[in-house]
Parts: sequence; C-alpha cells; structure tokens
Amino acid sequence: MDGRGRADRSQLVATARAITQELRANTHGTGIRILPARRIRAVAVDTGGWVARIGKARGTNLWLEIWLDRYTRHPDRKLYAGFYAWKSDQVNRLARRASHLQGAALAITDKDVEYVGRHWLLKRRFTRNDFIRPLWEQYSGSESYYGFYEPNRRTQLPVDNQFKTRAVDFILEVAAFHRTATPADDKHEVYPRYENRKLVAAHLRRERSGYLAAERKRLDDYQCAICARTFATLYGKKLGEGFAEAHHVRPLKHAADRVRTHVEDLITVCSNCHRMLHKMSGQPGDVAKLRAMVRRYRKAWR
Repeated sequence: MDGRGRADRSQLVATARAITQELRANTHGTGIRILPARRIRAVAVDTGGWVARIGKARGTNLWLEIWLDRYTRHPDRKLYAGFYAWKSDQVNRLARRASHLQGAALAITDKDVEYVGRHWLLKRRFTRNDFIRPLWEQYSGSESYYGFYEPNRRTQLPVDNQFKTRAVDFILEVAAFHRTATPADDKHEVYPRYENRKLVAAHLRRERSGYLAAERKRLDDYQCAICARTFATLYGKKLGEGFAEAHHVRPLKHAADRVRTHVEDLITVCSNCHRMLHKMSGQPGDVAKLRAMVRRYRKAWR
C-alpha cells in the first residue's frame, strides 16, 4: 500500500469512529446498535478501497457501513455512508419508505457495473446530479445497499467533518423508518413559547429531512443565507467546519399541506438566524425581511 492509500485508510477509520460517537448520542428509539469506536476497523474491498462497519439494527442482519473507494470511477476515492443487508429485503423496504423525504434514489443493478483492473466499478463516472441523489443498489446475489457518496474532495483534517454531519443526518433519518424504531416525540419542540408552536412543529418536521438538509448546506458551502457567516469562520475549522442548519422557506401556514420537500425548498442558516426566522410571522417575505434587518443593524454597529 502506498502513502496515499495509507492516508485514505486512516481517514476512513477516523471519520467512521467520529460518526459512531455522534450516533451513540442520538440513536435512542431507532433500534440501531452502534459499535464502540475502538472496534471500528477498515477492511479492504474489491471496489478499490475499504469498508468500516459501525452499527447494526437489533435482531436483524441490517448493517450500517462507511466506505472509501473508487466505485464512482473518480480519480480520488469517495466517502460513502449507508445501509447494507445480504439476502434480505430490509434495505429495500427502508429505501422505499425514505424516498418520500429524500426524493427518488438512483437505482444501480448488475448491468450498471463492470470489473476493471481487479475492481468493480460503475460503467460511467458519477455526475454532480448523481452525488445529490441517494443510491439504491440491488444485485443478483441478493445484496442490497442504500446510501450516498460524498462528492467533495476530502480535507486534510483527520476527520472529514462535512461528510460526518451529512452521514449522521442520513443514517438517523433512514433508521427512523426501520421496524424497530419508535415514533418521534414532538411534545418537546425547541420553540414552545410561541403561539404558532403547532405550525412550527410541522415546519420543523419538514426540515428534518436530514439528507436533503445536508445537501442544501453542502451546496451553500455552509454559509448562512441571512448573515453570510459560517461557523468555521467564527469557531475555526476544527470545531466549526461542516456545521450549519437548514430552514424550509415555505411559509409556516402552508407547511401542513405539503408532503415532499425538495432541496430547492431549503436555505442554509446559522443557529441565531434560524431562531429569528421561526420567531417571525411565517410570511413569504420573512427571509428577505430578516436579511435586510441584519444588513441594517450591521451598518449601525460599525
């Protein structure tokens, strides 16, 4: 193994372990058992990279896995996070149930892959639009996968924080559809003091499409659409990189009449601006109004 390969493998392990630490604090009620970080190992695979198993659905053969490989046919290896099962329809059921939140997945079967230079690769290179969509793989040997590939070039940090955030959001969102999961409790919303709290709760459920929210934030480079700040600028890359929140721009009074959210329906915001948006009246012009307020008062501070 060359130096690049050793560095890639080390980053996979570090990123996978960081993801398990985040998941262990957030998987209550999902029926997913997360492995201790010390047990995470990278195993070589025939797609030009490695895989690390990080968890398993209780009482099933459904696994959570993090990959770093050349399957997308790009020159550099790409990170992947998703669910895997052998000779089971569990992945397929999850993919079907999650599709109403995450949009139509890119279907991959045996006819879409080929064996090249000792590696199984896609016949065509992944495009930008392919990276945006979830990936649903169903092979003749009864192997099924449901996950996503990260399009960005990886950072020089030991852990890819952007991918970590996106992976945690994706896993928690999909795991909520598993048969072992318990219903979410909406009684303890973070905005209980406002009179429109029921509408806010419905609004927030739209924003809980973690996969789409993560994609929106990635497209916006994690910059707040209101104040133009990033957490990395305020707190440094080690702590702040890859962190932001997503806000559904559809007015609160219309939130309950729509089922499917699209990435275009979301904007990237910082925590402060997000709270202020939910404190406002839920009108179509709230985003523009708050942006103007920030600009006006920012000038007054100077």
